[in-house]
Amino acid sequence: MQNFFIEKTSRTPQVMLDAANGLIDIKGPCIVEDTVSFYEPVLAWVNEYIKSPRNITVNLNLEYFNSSTSRILMVFFRSLGDMVQRGGTVEVHWFYAKGDEDLKETGNDFSALSRLPFHLVEKG
Repeated sequence: MQNFFIEKTSRTPQVMLDAANGLIDIKGPCIVEDTVSFYEPVLAWVNEYIKSPRNITVNLNLEYFNSSTSRILMVFFRSLGDMVQRGGTVEVHWFYAKGDEDLKETGNDFSALSRLPFHLVEKG
């Protein structure tokens, strides 16, 4: 399977999907007006990739994201959770800026809702 990459802009995150290493890395702001169109190819790649159970590391380093991105993230986490039910493993690293209790709490909420293990990582 081919890797997938989207370059970061002032309104969209960098997305790197690395099939060989089982790495999903998303970082930057996400204030896209049409989040469905932006994330559609990302979710298509992930859904194809996880058809077979895999060991996946997810790094989420989102500076800011809107509510429509939250809905997309929940779809993403549910898909990964389904793969875990079939024997795969997922480790999520949720990065947040030092003192950003809201983003930290959002990571806790996503972890609880998705039942995926999140490692909350405070950035200096």
